[in-house]
Amino acid sequence: MSDQNWIESIFSKEKEVNTSWNNWAEADFRSSQELAEIAHNGTFQEEFQKRTLFTLLTPCPKLVPFNWPNPNISHYLSYQVDFKQVSPDLRARAIDWLIKFIDFAKEERIEGLQMDPELQTEVLDAYNNYIIQLLGVLPVEDNQAETLYSYLSLNDPATWASDIEGSGYNPLLKLWRNEAVNEKWKKWADEQMRAIIRSELRGDSPPRLPRKDALKCYVRHLQSLLNPEGRLSYSRELFVDQVDFLVSLETSNRKLIAPRQVVDILSYLDKDKNFPNTEYRGRWYRFVRFLVLRDNSFMIFNQQTEKAAELMLKFCDSQIKNEIAPQLNSYQAVVQEREKQKQEKRQRDELLLKPMRKQSNLMPAESQSER
Repeated sequence: MSDQNWIESIFSKEKEVNTSWNNWAEADFRSSQELAEIAHNGTFQEEFQKRTLFTLLTPCPKLVPFNWPNPNISHYLSYQVDFKQVSPDLRARAIDWLIKFIDFAKEERIEGLQMDPELQTEVLDAYNNYIIQLLGVLPVEDNQAETLYSYLSLNDPATWASDIEGSGYNPLLKLWRNEAVNEKWKKWADEQMRAIIRSELRGDSPPRLPRKDALKCYVRHLQSLLNPEGRLSYSRELFVDQVDFLVSLETSNRKLIAPRQVVDILSYLDKDKNFPNTEYRGRWYRFVRFLVLRDNSFMIFNQQTEKAAELMLKFCDSQIKNEIAPQLNSYQAVVQEREKQKQEKRQRDELLLKPMRKQSNLMPAESQSER
């Protein structure tokens, strides 16, 4: 964005148009919802739809070439325009603006206009969210969709100092979770992530922060997609291929897999939930060996992990059984002991409570017959 001529050329300079706009804009503090209502509603003239949409999307108030009394642009970027409700022609224009805005936000300058550094992260995050939304709206064959994807950042614009887990490829997770987004873009993102992971493992490129390495984020996000209903936001084939990729990596003792997720992963790898399934049997075995012998993350501490352990013991080889069986026996012994203690406590409490209960008014059967 070397100049602002493209912005000036978008909007009408007619006096009557500006008067109508100024009367509305200055009459009250206009909210994001009010702006969006005009952008979404086809009963308004396109000139005013363009102005409201530009105002909602711009990264810098100084880029607005018409009168707008509210300089707090970040207030508007926190609101998501619903591009499904925007006309195709206006949406196509907005996408062109969005691409230029992203360039500006990354450069933080345009003809001497300095962008507020504190706003940059918020702006880039908002634009990432818009890209993901638009990838779910545009037809997959649309050229603008591919251009938009090239501007998507899979990693967060900045780190989150206040979060223990912190930032780390959360836009990737949003993309994977969005069921409206075609699987083509999810596969492209997956391929990008695999390249980043391999590069970091080789030592060619360091992660942004030690605890935010791409592999850890990748596996954490995969696990967050799982649900007990067996429903994924993309195909089972892609998920199984992602697990295959994980298992293929030369890494160990990373403790990447959360034990509570193991039973769900095993279910996804057993396509028909009727093990053994011939199609995924080899992958199932390879994942279990990775989990138990290389990742060293599996432990038994609740019913979910107990179920996973029983499944592995039922269908895995002796090496896995030697690792899992002692854990399972120990856990079940602890559970049995706890249940025994609970039962004993209930019995002791009942003896103590018995004198406190109301006495029955019913007379013994013999006494009633005598009467």
